[in-house]
Amino acid sequence: MTKLRLVCAAAALAAMGSGTALADTSANVGIMSDYIFRGVYQTGATAFAGIDVEGETGMYVGAWGTNVHDGLEYDLYLGYRGGGEMFTWNAGVTGYYYTDEFDDTYQELNAGFSYGFLTIDYALGDYKNGNALYRDEAQTYQYVGVTFTPETGPYYFVGRTDYKNIDTDLMPGRWPGTGKNGYWFEIGKSFEIMEDLEISIAALYSGDVPQGLSTTTSSIQLGPSSASDSEYALVVKLTKTIAIGE
Repeated sequence: MTKLRLVCAAAALAAMGSGTALADTSANVGIMSDYIFRGVYQTGATAFAGIDVEGETGMYVGAWGTNVHDGLEYDLYLGYRGGGEMFTWNAGVTGYYYTDEFDDTYQELNAGFSYGFLTIDYALGDYKNGNALYRDEAQTYQYVGVTFTPETGPYYFVGRTDYKNIDTDLMPGRWPGTGKNGYWFEIGKSFEIMEDLEISIAALYSGDVPQGLSTTTSSIQLGPSSASDSEYALVVKLTKTIAIGE
């Protein structure tokens, strides 16, 4: 975890310190009605901010932060992206860090590609579950997201997360009680209301996890409680992008 933070910091300093490698730097600030990450409710209305640096070679590095239900979240990421007009790809690493013990540290490898209107993203990561029931065992998780974005109309998205103990091969079917396993669906649309100022609206629904011939209730909750209405959510986000330099 510490190594990932050091790598991200070093890469950021290297990119920012080299005028020839620095192609584009931008910042973003905004507010959102609810913060829901990969189908899991984090907190209600909140503000966020981030910075991104992308080099001419395709390397990118950035940081993003917001407040969560109890404390702050800050993310560090770096990677490469490439491709052409129709096909693009990216691969990188991301670390998610929290203050005030809101959650444990997550670190992951992620990759994705886009072809035309279709985008597929994948992440494989691990974290340590502080639940005493699992004795601080390392947990692994996978995330897959598929987005279809036609030229006109809304975008359509389906995602899935799965959390497993690292010793799953020895104990098949053992799932951590705190894992957020399940599908969620989104449909949304973004509008540019003025230059570099965008508003987006998304409706979300959390589904169940198919296991064999049956299904189990999804542990993904889109609201602050386990009530049935937290299977649905409507999120409005306002984002301002600020070009810093080239």
